[in-house]
Amino acid sequence: MRHIDSIKMMLAGGMLTLGAWTSSAQSTKPNNWNAEDSNWGINGNWRLESGSSFVPNNNFGTSFTPEYAVIDNGGTANIFSNISEVPLAVFLGNSEGSSGHLVMTSGELNVEGLSFSGEDVPSDNGRLVVGLLGTGSFDISGGTLTTSNGFIASGTGGGTGTIMMSGGIINSSGVGSIGAGGGEAAIWEMSGGVYNQVTGDLNIADDGGGIATMNMSGGSINVQVNDLDIGGSNNARAIVNMTNDAGVTVAGRTWIGINSLSYARMEMSDTSSLTSNEFNIVSGGDTVLVLRDQSSLNVTDVFKQTTGVIRVEGHEVDINTVNLDLRGRYNPTISSSGNSVIHVSGDTNIGGTVELSFDGVAPQLGDSWTLIQSSNPVTGTFSRIEGPRIGDGIRYSTVKDGNDVKIAAEKALTFSYNTASGRSTLKDYNGGITIKGYRLTSASGAINIAGWNSMVDGGLTGWDEANPTEFGLIELMVPGTNSELTFFEGQMHNLGRILSAIEDVTPFGQSINASDLKLEYFTDTGEVKDAIIDFGGTLNNLVLHVDKTTGRISLQNHSTKTVGLKGYSVTSGDGSLDLVGWDSLADQSIAGWDEANPTEDKISELIMPGADETFQLNPGDILDLGFGVDAGLSEMLALSYFIDGEVDGLSGVVVYDGIPVSIDGDWDLDGDVDLEDLEIVKNHFGDNADLASLLAVRNNFGASSAVSLAAIPEPSSVLLLLGALLEAIPKIASV
Repeated sequence: MRHIDSIKMMLAGGMLTLGAWTSSAQSTKPNNWNAEDSNWGINGNWRLESGSSFVPNNNFGTSFTPEYAVIDNGGTANIFSNISEVPLAVFLGNSEGSSGHLVMTSGELNVEGLSFSGEDVPSDNGRLVVGLLGTGSFDISGGTLTTSNGFIASGTGGGTGTIMMSGGIINSSGVGSIGAGGGEAAIWEMSGGVYNQVTGDLNIADDGGGIATMNMSGGSINVQVNDLDIGGSNNARAIVNMTNDAGVTVAGRTWIGINSLSYARMEMSDTSSLTSNEFNIVSGGDTVLVLRDQSSLNVTDVFKQTTGVIRVEGHEVDINTVNLDLRGRYNPTISSSGNSVIHVSGDTNIGGTVELSFDGVAPQLGDSWTLIQSSNPVTGTFSRIEGPRIGDGIRYSTVKDGNDVKIAAEKALTFSYNTASGRSTLKDYNGGITIKGYRLTSASGAINIAGWNSMVDGGLTGWDEANPTEFGLIELMVPGTNSELTFFEGQMHNLGRILSAIEDVTPFGQSINASDLKLEYFTDTGEVKDAIIDFGGTLNNLVLHVDKTTGRISLQNHSTKTVGLKGYSVTSGDGSLDLVGWDSLADQSIAGWDEANPTEDKISELIMPGADETFQLNPGDILDLGFGVDAGLSEMLALSYFIDGEVDGLSGVVVYDGIPVSIDGDWDLDGDVDLEDLEIVKNHFGDNADLASLLAVRNNFGASSAVSLAAIPEPSSVLLLLGALLEAIPKIASV
């Protein structure tokens, strides 16, 4: 790709050959606009330094020196007929604090650079520059503008440029840059006309941090040889909106979000269209492409996405490509009328994440949706599929139906793991799944072989274990037995403490990595299916709970460990903290705490120097901090804290799930008291748990945050539980 920097390097080494005339050691002169709102073609509206008045011209001769036109007196030059004189360059808003305007309704203007050297040669020879150091605007509704070396808005000098195009033709050779780095935000409003990038790239926000907004509601853009770059450099910010019948054609490649630090967002709606030889979203740090209504995207070679988000809304978007490489984040919207499909005439490779959105329709078990129709077999599979929860034991799966790629809502086994108790189960919530084996893998080697309760250990016939290690284990039906296991609805197999309890082996504050685990099972039809991985229990961290409706916040020790809190900070990326509503620990007269210069961006409290002890947070403890954030805030909060025994600060977890209700006996903090909590008490007895803890589980067994804390199980369940507890208490007490 050729960007502005490369053009400048070429200019610095000797002017590009942009015209027929060549010379050396020549000078140029600025020709300044000397009127308010008048006709470009009148000699008296221009003023040279010598005092002469001539329309700018790049001719050499006995009495002529090549001139570049400068409009920076706040005036407006109007073109409504052919201009026979050819300026060397045109600057609108050339100097700092100035402004200049050009309005073209008909006629022709050619801006042609020449190849020569000299001290006074402008670096933007052959260009129309709208807003170099000052503020410039170009309004074209008719006529033809032709430049030999580029079309620039908001130049690198720090200016601001605005392009208003409702008709006419712009022919730009060399390079086109809307929002060059160093300038203020450029704006291009296009409702009609034709822009031709004859040679070179067309850059929307480029050259080291450019900022640009392009609103295209009509007309057409043709990049005839090279590339279209949207948000193509460090810290560049580009926004492109295409509506109505706006059309873009790119002979080369289209790049959106070229650099990892750039921001690029492109939206296409109505019947707008873009056709490109290649279409790439491959390295943008924050890139979003939105397609809706009857918009169309046509790629004549490769459509490649490895990062960013592609969002497709509705069922009438037309997406066609020869080859597809879809490995970023793909977000299709499914309505009662269906969804839009990507049509591929060549090869397809898939990966990345699919995020399903539904509009006016709820997904059901057995539903499926076609995302891609390919002419050739598809390689790869989606690594993750997200969507609204359908029900227990139902997952979204990639299904290859011939050369089509579908997402289906289907039954699946669920592998549940409680991070606090270490207990694991394999369950079929819906019934009817038949398996002949399963395989559990852990990339980090977290499998506890000694705690594994296999099918063989459970007394099931026909099963055989296969050389388990800490990285993986397999259990299969014995060959030749013609056996298989069909689950009935709700059937569960307890796999034991197949993984060590996270809190037994992980320091407080360390995140739990669910992606480390994978359980596959082998069906009776020979398929290999992924089980749903369900992590329950504690987060092993300090959690900031946020009620977005009311703005209330609280801190909770979401673990089975007691920690000594020394300080905490809550920061907001959008200044949404409420200092009046914040009920700090100091406000609550809790000894030792002091606020630390609170602002709408950050609230902090620390134990005052000299305090004898840190503040002890027992497992599950909740600290109410009042209404510390604005109601309806965006999710831009972060939590950090210091605890006793740690030199460095730790990062907490922020969840926007409302304020938790504490239930006595709920050791894994999942909102109810059940067998998992009994398991945790037994494992931690004599440490953080005691006889009172065990009795709390018994007294509140079956209670949840949605019912009264006095709720108890049915009598038969109580008797079974009491028997288990009476048997467990002597054994635990003797430890």
